[in-house]
Amino acid sequence: MTRKDDDKIELAWTILCEKSVIDSESNNLSLQNVIEEVQLHAPRGAKLGDEVLSKEKVAPFNFELITFWRKLAKDREISKEIQVEVFDPDGKSLGKVGGPLKIAKEHRRLRHRIRFNTIKATIPGEYTFLVSAREDSSGKFEIAGRAHLEVKMTLPKK
Repeated sequence: MTRKDDDKIELAWTILCEKSVIDSESNNLSLQNVIEEVQLHAPRGAKLGDEVLSKEKVAPFNFELITFWRKLAKDREISKEIQVEVFDPDGKSLGKVGGPLKIAKEHRRLRHRIRFNTIKATIPGEYTFLVSAREDSSGKFEIAGRAHLEVKMTLPKK
Protein backbone atom coordinates (compact mmCIF):
# COMPACT_ATOMS: atom_id res chain seq x y z
CA MET A 1 0.00 0.00 0.00
CA THR A 2 1.42 3.37 -0.97
CA ARG A 3 1.28 6.58 1.08
CA LYS A 4 -1.37 7.89 -1.35
CA ASP A 5 -3.58 4.91 -0.43
CA ASP A 6 -3.33 5.96 3.23
CA ASP A 7 -5.52 8.98 2.40
CA LYS A 8 -8.28 6.87 0.90
CA ILE A 9 -11.60 5.87 2.27
CA GLU A 10 -13.73 3.16 0.78
CA LEU A 11 -17.50 3.02 0.60
CA ALA A 12 -18.35 -0.55 1.63
CA TRP A 13 -22.13 -0.28 1.14
CA THR A 14 -25.07 2.07 0.69
CA ILE A 15 -28.70 1.32 1.45
CA LEU A 16 -32.04 3.10 1.65
CA CYS A 17 -34.34 2.37 4.57
CA GLU A 18 -37.28 3.88 6.39
CA LYS A 19 -35.35 4.22 9.65
CA SER A 20 -32.14 3.11 11.33
CA VAL A 21 -31.44 2.65 15.02
CA ILE A 22 -28.08 2.42 16.78
CA ASP A 23 -28.14 0.23 19.90
CA SER A 24 -26.50 2.17 22.74
CA GLU A 25 -25.04 -0.94 24.41
CA SER A 26 -23.62 -2.83 21.43
CA ASN A 27 -23.27 0.07 18.96
CA ASN A 28 -24.88 -2.20 16.35
CA LEU A 29 -26.97 -0.63 13.63
CA SER A 30 -30.45 -1.94 12.85
CA LEU A 31 -32.00 -1.06 9.51
CA GLN A 32 -35.77 -0.93 9.61
CA ASN A 33 -37.84 -1.40 6.47
CA VAL A 34 -35.21 -1.45 3.75
CA ILE A 35 -36.67 0.42 0.79
CA GLU A 36 -36.37 -0.80 -2.80
CA GLU A 37 -39.60 0.63 -4.17
CA VAL A 38 -42.11 3.37 -3.38
CA GLN A 39 -45.53 4.15 -4.84
CA LEU A 40 -46.60 7.75 -5.29
CA HIS A 41 -50.26 8.51 -5.91
CA ALA A 42 -51.45 11.04 -8.48
CA PRO A 43 -53.98 13.63 -7.30
CA ARG A 44 -57.70 12.87 -7.51
CA GLY A 45 -59.16 13.35 -10.97
CA ALA A 46 -55.87 12.67 -12.78
CA LYS A 47 -56.01 10.43 -15.83
CA LEU A 48 -53.33 8.68 -17.82
CA GLY A 49 -51.73 11.22 -20.15
CA ASP A 50 -52.61 14.21 -17.95
CA GLU A 51 -49.97 16.89 -17.68
CA VAL A 52 -50.13 16.59 -13.87
CA LEU A 53 -48.53 13.13 -14.10
CA SER A 54 -45.54 14.45 -16.06
CA LYS A 55 -44.72 17.40 -13.77
CA GLU A 56 -42.11 17.14 -11.04
CA LYS A 57 -43.68 16.17 -7.72
CA VAL A 58 -42.44 16.54 -4.18
CA ALA A 59 -44.12 13.99 -1.93
CA PRO A 60 -43.80 13.66 1.85
CA PHE A 61 -41.80 10.51 2.50
CA ASN A 62 -39.45 9.84 5.44
CA PHE A 63 -36.43 7.70 4.63
CA GLU A 64 -32.69 7.47 5.24
CA LEU A 65 -29.66 6.82 3.07
CA ILE A 66 -27.11 4.87 5.12
CA THR A 67 -23.48 4.58 4.03
CA PHE A 68 -20.72 2.49 5.60
CA TRP A 69 -17.17 3.78 5.06
CA ARG A 70 -13.77 2.18 5.76
CA LYS A 71 -10.47 3.99 5.94
CA LEU A 72 -7.23 2.47 4.72
CA ALA A 73 -4.98 4.49 7.05
CA LYS A 74 -4.61 2.87 10.45
CA ASP A 75 -3.20 5.57 12.70
CA ARG A 76 -4.59 8.90 11.54
CA GLU A 77 -7.76 10.81 11.09
CA ILE A 78 -9.23 11.04 7.59
CA SER A 79 -11.56 13.86 6.55
CA LYS A 80 -13.47 14.05 3.30
CA GLU A 81 -16.47 15.83 1.94
CA ILE A 82 -19.27 13.63 0.68
CA GLN A 83 -22.17 14.38 -1.60
CA VAL A 84 -25.32 12.52 -2.60
CA GLU A 85 -26.92 13.53 -5.88
CA VAL A 86 -30.30 12.12 -6.91
CA PHE A 87 -31.06 11.38 -10.57
CA ASP A 88 -34.38 10.49 -12.18
CA PRO A 89 -34.68 7.62 -14.72
CA ASP A 90 -33.82 10.02 -17.58
CA GLY A 91 -30.59 11.12 -15.85
CA LYS A 92 -31.92 14.52 -14.76
CA SER A 93 -30.37 15.74 -11.50
CA LEU A 94 -33.01 16.41 -8.85
CA GLY A 95 -30.66 17.90 -6.27
CA LYS A 96 -27.64 17.34 -4.06
CA VAL A 97 -27.02 17.07 -0.35
CA GLY A 98 -23.75 16.59 1.46
CA GLY A 99 -21.25 17.62 4.06
CA PRO A 100 -18.11 16.63 5.91
CA LEU A 101 -17.18 13.05 6.75
CA LYS A 102 -14.51 12.42 9.39
CA ILE A 103 -13.16 9.09 10.54
CA ALA A 104 -11.28 9.54 13.80
CA LYS A 105 -7.74 8.27 14.26
CA GLU A 106 -8.85 5.50 16.61
CA HIS A 107 -11.63 4.21 14.32
CA ARG A 108 -11.38 2.10 11.16
CA ARG A 109 -14.92 2.60 9.92
CA LEU A 110 -17.87 4.95 10.04
CA ARG A 111 -21.60 4.67 9.44
CA HIS A 112 -23.16 7.83 8.04
CA ARG A 113 -26.83 8.56 7.56
CA ILE A 114 -28.67 11.24 5.69
CA ARG A 115 -32.32 11.70 6.54
CA PHE A 116 -34.89 12.82 3.99
CA ASN A 117 -38.47 13.91 4.66
CA THR A 118 -39.60 14.28 1.04
CA ILE A 119 -38.94 12.63 -2.27
CA LYS A 120 -38.83 14.49 -5.57
CA ALA A 121 -40.09 12.54 -8.57
CA THR A 122 -40.53 13.36 -12.25
CA ILE A 123 -41.50 10.09 -13.93
CA PRO A 124 -41.96 6.46 -12.91
CA GLY A 125 -38.81 4.36 -12.99
CA GLU A 126 -35.49 3.77 -11.25
CA TYR A 127 -33.99 6.71 -9.36
CA THR A 128 -30.27 6.72 -8.55
CA PHE A 129 -28.67 8.11 -5.39
CA LEU A 130 -25.07 8.72 -6.45
CA VAL A 131 -22.62 8.90 -3.52
CA SER A 132 -19.35 10.78 -4.13
CA ALA A 133 -16.41 11.90 -2.00
CA ARG A 134 -13.55 14.39 -2.32
CA GLU A 135 -10.50 15.18 -0.24
CA ASP A 136 -10.75 18.96 -0.13
CA SER A 137 -12.60 21.89 -1.66
CA SER A 138 -10.07 22.16 -4.51
CA GLY A 139 -10.54 18.56 -5.67
CA LYS A 140 -13.35 17.03 -7.65
CA PHE A 141 -15.90 14.60 -6.34
CA GLU A 142 -15.20 10.97 -7.20
CA ILE A 143 -18.02 8.44 -7.38
CA ALA A 144 -17.88 6.02 -4.45
CA GLY A 145 -21.17 4.13 -4.85
CA ARG A 146 -24.88 4.30 -5.49
CA ALA A 147 -28.28 3.17 -4.31
CA HIS A 148 -31.40 2.71 -6.42
CA LEU A 149 -35.08 3.28 -5.75
CA GLU A 150 -37.92 2.20 -8.01
CA VAL A 151 -40.65 4.85 -8.08
CA LYS A 152 -44.10 3.80 -9.24
CA MET A 153 -46.88 6.30 -9.84
CA THR A 154 -50.45 5.17 -9.52
CA LEU A 155 -53.71 6.80 -10.53
CA PRO A 156 -56.38 7.33 -7.87
CA LYS A 157 -59.17 4.77 -7.70
CA LYS A 158 -62.57 5.98 -8.84
